[in-house]
Amino acid sequence: MIDHTVSSYQNELDDLQQSLVHMSKFFLDLLNIQDEAMKNFGKDYIKKSTDIDMKINQCDEHIESLATTILATRQPLAIDLRFVLSSIKIAVILERMGDLSKNIIKRSALVKTGIISQHQNDIYEMNATLISMMKKICSCLKNWHEKNSLDVIDLDSKIDSLYSLLMNKISDSKIEEKHTMSDCIQIVMASKNIERVGDYIVKLAKILFYINTGNRIL
Repeated sequence: MIDHTVSSYQNELDDLQQSLVHMSKFFLDLLNIQDEAMKNFGKDYIKKSTDIDMKINQCDEHIESLATTILATRQPLAIDLRFVLSSIKIAVILERMGDLSKNIIKRSALVKTGIISQHQNDIYEMNATLISMMKKICSCLKNWHEKNSLDVIDLDSKIDSLYSLLMNKISDSKIEEKHTMSDCIQIVMASKNIERVGDYIVKLAKILFYINTGNRIL
């Protein structure tokens, strides 16, 4: 990012960047709770996830307000304009990701049987990959290393492969009892949301690349 001689303008841009960093770290905290929830199916982590999701929503509101003010009063150009406009998109995506993660945690609490234990390694690996991806995004938001952000694209392919593998395993499972079927449905929906979060993280990486280079990745 460019440093500006007008200190008040620079302070607003710095505030916007720091707010994005804080928001992304709050979501990373949420992912860690999600990881814990999926290692302890049936336990209730909803209150913890709701508290962090509220912080994510507060960041979203602050970023939208600040970005709107900067656009109205500073008339930014070039990389500043890309950054300010894109910050609103980033905040919206992070807020949606927070909702998906909270839904995953709720579904994990509804799993009651041990039948899903045969699939847990796949779920753990999906979640661990998701956390690795988000750590890269947090670092890129803080340091603006846009090339490193593209590493998450390859990691997302890994999540997609694990998701397909898990769905095939579940579809091939012999399910006879009603409560076992219910648990499998919860896991299928939670895994789908993990896959969707991975897609959103890829969107964040592409936005960061665009901010720094002015080039879009399709």
